[in-house]
Amino acid sequence: MSILKIPPYTAPFVISTWIVMVIILKLHFVQLKTFQLPNINNIDIIHAISTGVGQVMFQENFIAGIVIFIGILVCSRITALYALLGSSLGVVISLVSSLPLNMVNIGLFGFNGVLCGIALSGKNLQYLFLAAASIVISVFITYGMMNLGVITLTSPFVISTYMILSVKNVVKQKTRGTP
Repeated sequence: MSILKIPPYTAPFVISTWIVMVIILKLHFVQLKTFQLPNINNIDIIHAISTGVGQVMFQENFIAGIVIFIGILVCSRITALYALLGSSLGVVISLVSSLPLNMVNIGLFGFNGVLCGIALSGKNLQYLFLAAASIVISVFITYGMMNLGVITLTSPFVISTYMILSVKNVVKQKTRGTP
């Protein structure tokens, strides 16, 4: 990734996990177990936002989300605001798009948004727009990949952030007059 001059983010983790999963599935090392998400007809927005933060560390837990958020806040107020934006916007976009409430409530559309927000955080308005665009894109990538039966991990964060950074670089080159 350093040769390509792009930040690796969690791409090595995602790629290596996908490779291991394919090997396990093709060679039948382990029997996969599936579970059914509970059927939920209502949304708990505060819980969903907190759980979205917690899912960054594989914690589907309201309290864990709060503790992780406090840890981010202690390190950087601006980063904490972007993390909160990421999970909140992920929840809102999911609700507006009528995505499954059971997935929204357990943070599946918020945690990639948290990562997008943290990766693209900054103190001027440009960063806010870049982060928001990446967060929105990550929600739709997450849902699309889930519908294809792909284990998403943090790939929606990586893909959407790379997309936004690519657009940013093209715009920067155009405004400088560089071909």
